[in-house]
Amino acid sequence: MSGLSRSTLVELVRPCDRNHFAPPVEAKHLRRKGTQRGVVLINRASLQSYLAGLPSLAQSLDEIGGKEVAE
Repeated sequence: MSGLSRSTLVELVRPCDRNHFAPPVEAKHLRRKGTQRGVVLINRASLQSYLAGLPSLAQSLDEIGGKEVAE
């Protein structure tokens, strides 16, 4: 759906150092009582909103004064 790896998605939905303990994407963690494993349901609208708010590669390069490499 997003092309992001599972570990990247986990960093976006769970509090951790990389997101300053404030996950930018909403998710629900479902687990049955007495079990160690569960399911993480990621809010697609929240993920898409987060991704849309990221700067594009061209904007990022402009901000740091770089130039795109032509193929």
